[in-house]
Amino acid sequence: MNKLVKKEKGFTIIEVVLVLAIAGLIFMVVFLAVPGLQRSQRDTQRRQDVGRLISTITSIQSNNRGDIPGSEGGTEGVVPYQAGGQVIDELQAGGSRFNDPSNQGLYNVVAVFASGETSYNNAGLDNAGDFAIAINANCGTSAADPFVEAGGANNASFAVGMVTEGGYYCQQG
Repeated sequence: MNKLVKKEKGFTIIEVVLVLAIAGLIFMVVFLAVPGLQRSQRDTQRRQDVGRLISTITSIQSNNRGDIPGSEGGTEGVVPYQAGGQVIDELQAGGSRFNDPSNQGLYNVVAVFASGETSYNNAGLDNAGDFAIAINANCGTSAADPFVEAGGANNASFAVGMVTEGGYYCQQG
C-alpha cells in the first residue's frame, strides 16, 4: 500500500530567522561605516579647497606685481580671506562655492600671520574647518606649529583643521 506523503511548501522558522539575522548584520555594517566615510569625504574636500585657495592666491599675486593678499597682517590681513574679501570673492566667482563641508558656511579664518612672525602657537586650529594663513612662512612638521618661518620668500601657507587625522593639513603656495 502506497501512502502519499504530502510535502508542504514554504520556509521553516529557522530559515526565516537566519535570513533576518544576515540582513541585520549587513545593515549594521553599513550604518557603522557611513559616518566614517562622510568624515573622510569632508576632509578630502578641505584638502581640495586649500588647493583651490592657493591657485586663487597665485592668480591674484600675478595680477598684483607679486603681492600676496593680506600680507600686511593683523586685522587688515584677515579681510581678504573673509566674506566680502578679495580672495573669497574670486573663489566664489561664477557660482563656485568655498564652504566648510561640515556646516556649509564659510570657513572660519582663525589667524592670519604677518610676514616675519616666528611663533605661531598652534595657529588656533582647534576645530575642523578652521583656517590659518601665514604670509612668508612654510608648512611646519610638528603638531604644535603648523608653520615655520621662511627666509623671505614671497609666499603664503594655508592650514586647515581636519577631523579624521586630527590636527591640520598644511600646503604652501
